[in-house]
Amino acid sequence: TVTATVKTYSTYSGDALAAAREEALNSSSVAMTILAAAAALCVLFGVGVSLVVARRGIVMPVRDLTSTMSELADGKLDGDATDVSRQDEIGEMARAVEVFRKNGIAMRAMKAQEAALHARSSDLQSSISVVVASAVAGDFTGRINKDYENDDLNRFASSVNELVSSVDQTVNEVRRVIAALADADLTQTMRGEFHG
Repeated sequence: TVTATVKTYSTYSGDALAAAREEALNSSSVAMTILAAAAALCVLFGVGVSLVVARRGIVMPVRDLTSTMSELADGKLDGDATDVSRQDEIGEMARAVEVFRKNGIAMRAMKAQEAALHARSSDLQSSISVVVASAVAGDFTGRINKDYENDDLNRFASSVNELVSSVDQTVNEVRRVIAALADADLTQTMRGEFHG
């Protein structure tokens, strides 16, 4: 009876131990599966966050900077300013590109001023040609009356006007005295200061 009871208890203990072992193995497998799935999800989440950060923090700013540089190369200077407030290498490149953009705008303005000055200078030359042609034909009444919005050009126009005015005064005074001589009036003399 004792032997049968020990055998029964032994079988029961063995079966209980085997069931406990089986349950422990199953729990361990479930835990390993949960840990593997959690690790995979964490890796996927980390990769996703890294991609978003890399895209927003590096890829998109570099693409924007590349686009801005391409526009500068094409002569389009009126685009939006790049992100010059960043304190990294992309910010340094953006500040350098901004310097190029501002220099390009300044060069465009200087070229426009130069073109305007050239146009005014050409207009002044045409006006001088008209006044000189009139003077050659004996008409000293022609003057340059335009404002060329440039001190040097206005001074040159004023000098031409003074020259023609001086010659006009001299010629008028000579005409007056000669007309008096033609009328046998010898009392008339030249009045004024005449140089040259």
